[in-house]
Amino acid sequence: MSESTTDTRDQYDNKAKHYDTYRTPSPGIATLNPHMTFPPGSAVCDLGCGTGVFIPKLLESKPSAVEANDPSEGMVKQTEERMNKLDTTGVTMTYTTDFVQAMGDEKFDFIFCGQVLQNLTREPEKAAAARLDFLQNCHRVLKPGGKAVITTRYAPPDGRWSDLYWYADPEIIPRAVEKMETMVPRDPLSELAQAGFINCENCTDNDTVVNIDAFCHAENVANPAFRAADSFWQWVDEADLKTRLDSIEKMTADGSIEEYVKARDSKRAGRGHVAILIGHKAA
Repeated sequence: MSESTTDTRDQYDNKAKHYDTYRTPSPGIATLNPHMTFPPGSAVCDLGCGTGVFIPKLLESKPSAVEANDPSEGMVKQTEERMNKLDTTGVTMTYTTDFVQAMGDEKFDFIFCGQVLQNLTREPEKAAAARLDFLQNCHRVLKPGGKAVITTRYAPPDGRWSDLYWYADPEIIPRAVEKMETMVPRDPLSELAQAGFINCENCTDNDTVVNIDAFCHAENVANPAFRAADSFWQWVDEADLKTRLDSIEKMTADGSIEEYVKARDSKRAGRGHVAILIGHKAA
């Protein structure tokens, strides 16, 4: 595991217990549901399983085996605790921190990967190459005829990633924003095709990753549990976080905070934070 991957793993270990506090339990689920099915008896991988919120949906299609995989031991522990409360009779459950690069060829019929693609490295200049390597490995470990469903943050074709998040203001914390702009794919379908997938689709969803009831409440930014829900904050150092919090405090004091958040959020134009990518491996 590279130093960059280790840093990312440690970030998620540290926030595992708070990860679901402000997240929509299943971002994009209305759009995602029709694609989360596969033939009974399939071998399935939840790649980057996080806290395992999607595994109950995967179990509905009656897989023979589910591998819950995440480089973060803290996240895998949360997943295992969640699964211990469910009936998984007849399903071989495996929990592992060995990521996709260490997996054998043609192992799975179906891969689900939620919100991993933009978090593969701590070095933004290597993000595009890291995404391609990751997608190529996803393709490699699928059996012929298999399917991958991958959700990710994205940059809208007519704007910037930061347009979708009111608090990611490039005028206030430009360094963190510019890093995240590099981390997310601008043309995810092209990246899927380059990795070898066929019949690719991009089903963007108007859902948000951070619970919509909490998303536009400026005071939540001060809460570490709120920030744990959004990988953007891993790019915000202590100095920039202070700048962002000070700006919120100042606007709250002078009464301009509600209009500021409203104006920033209007750039989102109702768009959500979730791109749902679907790719197939040739039979």
